[in-house]
Amino acid sequence: MPQVPPPFPQHLNVVVPPTPQALRNSIPDHTSWNFHKVFSEDLRYEHQMYGYVNAYLQAIFPQERWFLINPQYQMRPIVDNPDTAGDTSFGSLGGVHLARTQGSEGIGKEYPDFSVTKTFPRHLHQQHVQYLIALVEVKLFREEPNSETPEKAINQLTDYLEHASQFPNREDMLKGFVVSNEGYCCWQIMDIDDELEILPVRGEGEENRVLTDLFDSGSPFSRFLCDISIAHWNLADLP
Repeated sequence: MPQVPPPFPQHLNVVVPPTPQALRNSIPDHTSWNFHKVFSEDLRYEHQMYGYVNAYLQAIFPQERWFLINPQYQMRPIVDNPDTAGDTSFGSLGGVHLARTQGSEGIGKEYPDFSVTKTFPRHLHQQHVQYLIALVEVKLFREEPNSETPEKAINQLTDYLEHASQFPNREDMLKGFVVSNEGYCCWQIMDIDDELEILPVRGEGEENRVLTDLFDSGSPFSRFLCDISIAHWNLADLP
């Protein structure tokens, strides 16, 4: 007996988005507490943070507004000239990629810890469509030889943003974040004189900081995320 799919979703209703403060206040207390606790502990492994970060992102980017939190989303290399590249396929972010039959498996692919997108329903057998609005990379810094450093983490994040800049389906000034036990930082794709650059986003007095306290007054990390969520609250298809 053929399977009956669920009803096709209705159009996303246009509503008045919450204020940033209201959205922050809507995060369940246990979610906020666990997020704060996990970044305040002396952990051994980075993966111990992932579940709590995922829950925090889910609270700020709710599924009912068609947000999607993609863990370890695969960013594949973009084909510059599809007409001469052989077999190609389309990705959900609008990029053209070499098909796996072309021996491209594992080459040039990157996996940010969390990619935040808006996802737009399509009928069966149609290509998935997503719109990238933020990247989040989780890091655990420890005082050990050859361990991760903030500088290495930032280089990794900017590599992700440079890769993401090639995708058609993305926020123009896409922000990426490193969030860690020592603080967070934000970097952004900027269009300067028709040239794309990836630059740090810092507040007043933070010009020389590599990382900012994650739980500074006003919770700047959550404020950034809430602003991104609200800006895309009513986005119902590709802009």
